[in-house]
Amino acid sequence: MSEKAVRTARSQRRRRWALGVGAAVVVGLVIGGIAMLRPNPIVRTDHVDVPEATPADVATVAQARVLFAHQSVGQNLIDALPEVTRRLGGPEIPVSGLDDPSQGIAEIAIGTNGDPLGKLDEFASLLRGGLADTIDIAVLKFCFMDFEPPAPDAESVFDAYRAMMTELEAEFPDVTFVYTTVPLVTERSVGDRLQNLLGRSTHRLPQYNVAREEFNSRVRAEYGDTGRLFDIASYVGADSSGTVTYRQSEGHEYAALDPRLASDPGHLNPEGAAFIGSAFVAFLANVS
Repeated sequence: MSEKAVRTARSQRRRRWALGVGAAVVVGLVIGGIAMLRPNPIVRTDHVDVPEATPADVATVAQARVLFAHQSVGQNLIDALPEVTRRLGGPEIPVSGLDDPSQGIAEIAIGTNGDPLGKLDEFASLLRGGLADTIDIAVLKFCFMDFEPPAPDAESVFDAYRAMMTELEAEFPDVTFVYTTVPLVTERSVGDRLQNLLGRSTHRLPQYNVAREEFNSRVRAEYGDTGRLFDIASYVGADSSGTVTYRQSEGHEYAALDPRLASDPGHLNPEGAAFIGSAFVAFLANVS
């Protein structure tokens, strides 16, 4: 065989080798990509009974004095109250700002989303500034965005939350403090998983719902037996049968917002808001 033929054979072998390696890499990427596009595995389910308001509950809350500090999902609940009372045929629940916290619900969009510690400080400042003398029930609800970067980790937020609530309960024994879990976002769609595969972040990254679940599980363990826990996370995560599905991401469990209640990844549609709003009214009436 001539030297030219040897060189040609070697070149052909190198090309075949390169094509084989390239094909293997492509196949590996495709297989890995398909795996990443699959939903996270379901590891368990739980059942929750979502309370439903009665006309008597509406009448009770209408005469209570409730401070409700919240952000956008809380606004979904406030906006749904007229529909809740219309369906029940009860009296309208008065809703006001902090300038007129008489009967009903005095509400405020508290703090900045992504800064849960700042929300705690503002909540305490409002109560210590004289608001505690005008209310019977105080509710602080975090936003789902309070557990996304650059927010502190869930354990740090819970430690600060528990410490602040303990201080406030000691300072204001005549106020009933309500504890809440943090709302969830929906499970990722195929489009979301594709964006994540391409390095783009979305509100639906599983680790964010994992962080929410870490906070929520601590709240349930600490306050679940008090009768004063409004477990909004379980309520928005339950399907029509009351089943909450838990998936797993990197060894950690999480639940997600039921899409039938959602207007977008994190907020409630009108039906979902009325459903959770009814639960909120029933809960407040029981606390009252």
